Amino acid sequence: MKKNQVSNFGRVIIMFCLLFTLSFFSSIEKANGNLQNIMSIDSPTTNSYASGAETLIGGWALNASGVRDVEVHLNGEFDGKAVYGGRRNDVNQAYPGYPNGENSGFNYKIPNNKLLNAENTIEVRVIGNDGTTNTSFVTMRKRMPRTSIDTPKMGQEVQDEVLIGGWALDASGVKKINILVNGNLFGEANYGVRRSDVGSAYPEYPNASNSGFNFVLNTTDIPRGKNALVIEVHGWDGSVYSSKVDININKKINIMSIDSPTTNSYASGAETLIGGWALNASGVRDVEVHLNGEFDGKAVYGGRRNDVNQAYPGYPNGENSGFNYKIRNTSLLGGENNVYVKVVGNDGSIDIRYFTINTSKITSNQDRIDYSLEKMLSIQYPSDESLLKGMTYLVTDKYRNEKAFISTNSIIFVDRIAVNSGVNVRLSPSIKSDNVLMITSELTPVQMLLESVKGDTVSGSDNWHKILINGAEAFVHSSVVKLYSVPTYTVKENTLVKSDKSLGSHSYGVVKAGDSLNLLSDLADDWIEIKFSNWRLPTIQDTKSKLIPSKAAINDITDVDSSSMIFMDLTSQITISPDKLNSYLSGKGKLENQADAFIEASKLYNINLAYLVAHAILETGHGKSSLANGTTVVNGKVVYNFYGIAAYDNDALNSGSKYAYNMSWFDPASAIKGGAEWISRNYINNSTHKQNTLYKMRWNYSNPGNHQYSTDIEMPSKISNIMFSNLLNISENYKMNFIVPTYN
Repeated sequence: MKKNQVSNFGRVIIMFCLLFTLSFFSSIEKANGNLQNIMSIDSPTTNSYASGAETLIGGWALNASGVRDVEVHLNGEFDGKAVYGGRRNDVNQAYPGYPNGENSGFNYKIPNNKLLNAENTIEVRVIGNDGTTNTSFVTMRKRMPRTSIDTPKMGQEVQDEVLIGGWALDASGVKKINILVNGNLFGEANYGVRRSDVGSAYPEYPNASNSGFNFVLNTTDIPRGKNALVIEVHGWDGSVYSSKVDININKKINIMSIDSPTTNSYASGAETLIGGWALNASGVRDVEVHLNGEFDGKAVYGGRRNDVNQAYPGYPNGENSGFNYKIRNTSLLGGENNVYVKVVGNDGSIDIRYFTINTSKITSNQDRIDYSLEKMLSIQYPSDESLLKGMTYLVTDKYRNEKAFISTNSIIFVDRIAVNSGVNVRLSPSIKSDNVLMITSELTPVQMLLESVKGDTVSGSDNWHKILINGAEAFVHSSVVKLYSVPTYTVKENTLVKSDKSLGSHSYGVVKAGDSLNLLSDLADDWIEIKFSNWRLPTIQDTKSKLIPSKAAINDITDVDSSSMIFMDLTSQITISPDKLNSYLSGKGKLENQADAFIEASKLYNINLAYLVAHAILETGHGKSSLANGTTVVNGKVVYNFYGIAAYDNDALNSGSKYAYNMSWFDPASAIKGGAEWISRNYINNSTHKQNTLYKMRWNYSNPGNHQYSTDIEMPSKISNIMFSNLLNISENYKMNFIVPTYN
């Protein structure tokens, strides 16, 4: 029985505690539910006026869940968040029980330059931690700025110095007043002049009784005629407003004269002198000379002209009003050139005079050479003996389809290895002087016994071959043999390649000892046909025909044709529009759409544009060669070489691409500009070589046989044909000077 009584008592205690807890929280909930979200905006008061640089928004806010944010909205747009948490014991005492009631104040500053010059609506939005919101509004006004220009009046005629006066008011106070004419700042006005009349009319504005301003404007640097005078007022709140009047500047008219050259005159000599005089009421700042639409340079101003000063007294610096300028006649285009002189005054006013200078489109000069054509030919053309010795020779592709022969007696068969001529064949793999078996007199085929035998080190290698020569076992170092992967026909010594089956026929070139042969006929004959390079030695008559200028060229070039263009000065000017040049380059591989790069390179490096394009067309096979088509890669970089620079005949692709990589020619435009710079620096504009014609680039008659751009004797005519046939006819203007050699 006692046990049951204790158990029942415990249950009663637990039930009582539960009921008490529920009753307690219910009472708290009811209490919080009676707390209303309330707020007040203490400042500004509604319909008050803004003053100073800022308006302070201040007040307090209470929320039953606590205040999370106080947002300020200006004229319907969110402006920012107020600082909440200001001490407000008065609010806490009046409205006890709110979270953080003693720190319920907020404040926020609005720059007054954001306010409209009319009625503004300010909304304060209080957001509670539970997401509930409470909003209050207040309206305030901003007095619109006021200003007046009392003097000068609209359209007033002024000269020399003019007094600018007036007054300005701003609700935040006036910080400064700028004076501008035609948008140019002339200075800052003096502000604070006593204006009791303004103070009486507008007493509500700060400092209204001292709102006057004045400024003395010097009109010397202002153009004659109508000009816009602007008063720019800056308020302390950052606001800016302005007032404008037009003033008419009365000053002397600008006058000038071109004394020389007379219009439509013809240029002669190296330079054309442009001379004259100029007067400007504000003084002359610059005298510019423009040639064919492009700025050419500034004339020297200040030449003594007492005659001008006497005729037109009263102008600044009238006695020193002369100017002069020299135009290089090489800058003139062939035919009519449009020139204008532009005089700029200190006030920015401009006076211009136009005239024309005419030039012949074609000029020709003879370059006399102090040796004969026969001597030139003897230097340039190789003998058979010099060919056999390895002289680099002239070439042409004129005979590319003709048969080529060598004497059968010079041919040898090599199974796998041949020893070079002049080699010590040794009894052991040692360079001791007492173990020489024999010395070879020509390239000698041998039988390989052992490919790798260690022995004395020669040229950094200790690898020797054991061979069978003339029935004897011997040794040769690996550096003095030629190895072949398959049985090969070759020649035992350097051998002339002939145009016919006779020693007296024309030599096309040389097969070097050890070079593999591609035989095209039977070895039973005394002469055997072989496959030979397309590039072959021209005949002496071929060479002479390319060296001799035509009689017409020697006498005087009066018209342009493809043959005469090999003598054109490659700094001569030609104008081709980008559109026309791009049209010509269409379909030419990576040269397509590169007109801008060619034109820029031509101007940068003083090279004729038509030549620059034509040379690239020739070297790249119309943009399709391996060095030009974007397929050649060096160290992971695509490279371009449009002028065959450093592309040597025996390994053109490898050497040309490596050079392009070293020069960072990784895109077509870089290759065009880089190639142009290289040609200009090394040939056309080189102060030592001066190879400024295609003829000079190929034959270099100043130092024949040296520093010649190409081995192809037809390189000049091939480029000139492209220039004449394809580029001259799309040019807009040109002026060409021809330099024709005359041999002694």
